[in-house]
Amino acid sequence: MPIRRKEMMNELDRLAASILNDAQRWLGTPASSGAIQPAGRLRTVRLCDVSARPVEWLWPGRIPLGQLTLLCGQSGLGKSFLSLDLAARTSGGVPFPGRETASEPPATVILVAGKDEVATVVRPRLEDAGADLERILLVDRVEVGRPDFGLGEAEQGTRGFSLETDLPALTDLLEEHPETRLVVIDPVGARGGPLEPSSHVPTGSTLARLAAVAAAHRVAIVAVTGLPTGLGARAFERWLGSAELAAGAVWLVAKDRDDRGRRLLLPAKLNLCSPPNGLAYRIKQGRLEWERRAVRMTAAEMIAAECERKGGDWTERQLAAQWLRELLADGPLAARDVKQQAWECGFSSGTVRRAMKLAGIKPVRSGYEKGAKWIWMATDGRN
Repeated sequence: MPIRRKEMMNELDRLAASILNDAQRWLGTPASSGAIQPAGRLRTVRLCDVSARPVEWLWPGRIPLGQLTLLCGQSGLGKSFLSLDLAARTSGGVPFPGRETASEPPATVILVAGKDEVATVVRPRLEDAGADLERILLVDRVEVGRPDFGLGEAEQGTRGFSLETDLPALTDLLEEHPETRLVVIDPVGARGGPLEPSSHVPTGSTLARLAAVAAAHRVAIVAVTGLPTGLGARAFERWLGSAELAAGAVWLVAKDRDDRGRRLLLPAKLNLCSPPNGLAYRIKQGRLEWERRAVRMTAAEMIAAECERKGGDWTERQLAAQWLRELLADGPLAARDVKQQAWECGFSSGTVRRAMKLAGIKPVRSGYEKGAKWIWMATDGRN
């Protein structure tokens, strides 16, 4: 009897998990970490039965297929120009910088671009870069609707794309277009939505889910994002080595301090090979032009040089204070959200608490009723 009861409970657990996962997929929401998981057993495979497979590249030595690549940097440096240049070369079979001929034939590109106007900005830039517009699929909006359950007509409408809810739809689109080799998301914000510009990197869970989609479909996913604010050399190295950073490749877009019109693309992280040399480019008359000569500098060396120029690397408290000031510049946030984002950027909760006074941040209770939450806000009058 006890065995039968245990089997029955396991079956109920499996049924509940199946219903929950189906409902979450139908609603377009990811399964939460607290979702019921059915009991299972470990699956193993003998490595002798695994066929070795060579590394595949979109841009040899720089952007791998089957992995997530981040293009990081401050605003105004031409990251969007760069991402569209990658899209144009992939769609048109145009050789990438450093190669005489294209290694692969033209392929489909899925472009999720929520920052720039399509007709006046995105299309002209792609055309100038030699793109094959027939091979570029632009995700402009997401169609939504709710079933009426027999109570009337279903509600219809559209909204912006969000990685928090629409990865299943992106997966379906990739299955409809298996010839796709590149997905560009510009920009991807801290809360997972490309229509939410942010100076902060997206959450670790969002990156992991994006990386899983890239691996499942053997495509390169390039996400344009900012850097963790207030980043010094030591914090940058720690961020790159964080388990939360699921990207297989990370590139830093930076400004050449000796030449205001020159931009640098510097290697920060590359899992599959030794980091190659950096490259430089300029934006002239609405077009991106690559330089032929290599840039022998890494992203870490660039950030370290900037810290030295400013008088030495910042202390952890100074970094955290700068990060807090920029995070709360547009308004207060819940204390829980601040601590979560701090952890994702490599700051401990203790360091952030000690940096509050230095940053001019004060905690305020949102109300006096039971369950009221604490929020953090700047004290300089901007909130």
